[in-house]
Amino acid sequence: MATTTASLSLTRVDLFDDNFSITGATKDGKQNFVYICNLSEIASEYIVVSIGDKVIGRLYAGDFMWTPWNQQAAHLSDIEIAPSVATGMWVEYMIINEGTVLTSSADS
Repeated sequence: MATTTASLSLTRVDLFDDNFSITGATKDGKQNFVYICNLSEIASEYIVVSIGDKVIGRLYAGDFMWTPWNQQAAHLSDIEIAPSVATGMWVEYMIINEGTVLTSSADS
């Protein structure tokens, strides 16, 4: 049986920086799905979402994105967000990996 290994790296520059970056990898042609939501309640606040060096859009208060995503090459498909304000914002995010088998302690 083929083994799938997934990894996720979340990078923050420091505790006072609201930017973050998602770097992932998958094998055997499996696909990842990314969910990002701007939890702000202030209509003028948004986050800029980019993949690699390309800006793909903005998420305003209450907006979310759900998109398929695969790591193609080192840092070329990293997902990054940047807030529109310096005071910080709440953002919710997750990555779901297709076909990852998690073994229980009974399986080890």
